[in-house]
Amino acid sequence: MHSAEGTRTIVTRVFLSYIHDSERHKQQVLEFAIFLRSCGIDVAFDQWAGPARQDWYAWANREMLAADYILVIASAGYLEIGDGNGSANKNRGGQSEAATLRDLLQEDREKWLPKIVPVLLPGHHVTEIPRFLQPQAATRYPVESFTVEGAEDLLRMLTGQPGHVLPPLGSPPVLPPRSPAPVAGEPVWRELPAPAPALWRRDLVTDYYRPQGSMVELHLVPVGSPSRLPVRRLDTLRPELAALGRTKALFTPEQSLQANSTDRAVWAYSTDWRLGEAGIAVTRAGQRSCWFALPSVSPVRVLDEEDLVRTLVERLALLAEIELPAPEEIALAVGMDPLGILTFAKLSDAASSSSHSIHMGPEVVRVEPEEAVRFDDLQRFPEIIADELTARLISRLKRR
Repeated sequence: MHSAEGTRTIVTRVFLSYIHDSERHKQQVLEFAIFLRSCGIDVAFDQWAGPARQDWYAWANREMLAADYILVIASAGYLEIGDGNGSANKNRGGQSEAATLRDLLQEDREKWLPKIVPVLLPGHHVTEIPRFLQPQAATRYPVESFTVEGAEDLLRMLTGQPGHVLPPLGSPPVLPPRSPAPVAGEPVWRELPAPAPALWRRDLVTDYYRPQGSMVELHLVPVGSPSRLPVRRLDTLRPELAALGRTKALFTPEQSLQANSTDRAVWAYSTDWRLGEAGIAVTRAGQRSCWFALPSVSPVRVLDEEDLVRTLVERLALLAEIELPAPEEIALAVGMDPLGILTFAKLSDAASSSSHSIHMGPEVVRVEPEEAVRFDDLQRFPEIIADELTARLISRLKRR
């Protein structure tokens, strides 16, 4: 706490609180007090209180309250009386000082915790610090020798000279985003000279499989002449598709799955209509496909436009995540098969008697892959693409 106010120097003053364990201990504390004085620290110390008769309680109370710091010199005797375990007839002065320190901490812990400082002189151990001074959880100051080097941490604290200076605050670094920022604009739909060759679910899955309700199909067909996948790669995709479908909530963890492959395609699907029929497939030509059931309010299937857009956004992300070579462009197809009884309504309103149901008949409805977008637009504009596919599908359904 050495500083200057005009021409006046402010000097740190400390009070030494210790127990007269033995003459040897008293001598060690005296040598410590002399050392502190040699380092410019003013010390209130009972052995220097003068020859006049003293009221030691009043003297200690006055000096403790006036000091900048109270240095508690740890010892076996201080440990005993500090936590209230000493004999009532022994070390009465020390017991009084310890009681005062406990009371100060209880009265204003924020003020007194930094001012009451446990000190370990050479030969003493942390186990000699009284429990009320938190020997394990709060800072303590070992003094290895009565030298500047041996008492450096304590001297730095008493004189306000930290060992590590806080560096100046710099400017925050400019960091690019880890994921792309939302992209302004829209995907570019390119009309193809002819629809891309797509395999729909009925032709894709060779297993005998007849869905129970209206199934929405989504197909991403590579445009151009992409290299065909090896048949062995199709075979290894079976567990990958099943795992990806569960991870992305196409399938629930409880659903049992059918997984199979041929030299033309690989697929995994569930026929569990109670938990939601769904499937995912890949062809050798790189076509990525999935299908899923519309929600139902038995026995009616419900087409909620907003819900379908959200679902298609999730399914586009699912298909884009399959570990396949990414084509430059992709043609998109969406359809529904079979149809049955269908209502166009909000899911929250579908159970209302006012909702209108339509028997759509057995025909399939398909939006063929006649237009293509860039493959990376699936990640840049998924909401726009899903909304467009939903609008095209509903337009075809309502024209029937």
